Amino acid sequence: MFVRAKAPHRSLTTSGVSMVVHDAAARAGLGVAIFARSLVPDDLVELPAGADLPELGEIDLVLLTNPRAATEPAEALTTAILSSNPVKRP
Repeated sequence: MFVRAKAPHRSLTTSGVSMVVHDAAARAGLGVAIFARSLVPDDLVELPAGADLPELGEIDLVLLTNPRAATEPAEALTTAILSSNPVKRP
């Protein structure tokens, strides 16, 4: 949308604590944020497919574990992620 309109913009990809900044920018109407549908905050709305935004594409998700830590939390997270969306395999 911004590229086609030749509007000034920046693309930013990050994770971790800086997501708070992205959330604030989206809430202030200064940008868009990408969330899993199940994680969209109540005060934000999903943009419709026709919003003239570029395709998001796919990402790889890697979960690293500590061999000295309990395995149950990582296994529960893995199960939750895999059950929420079918995994596409080549």
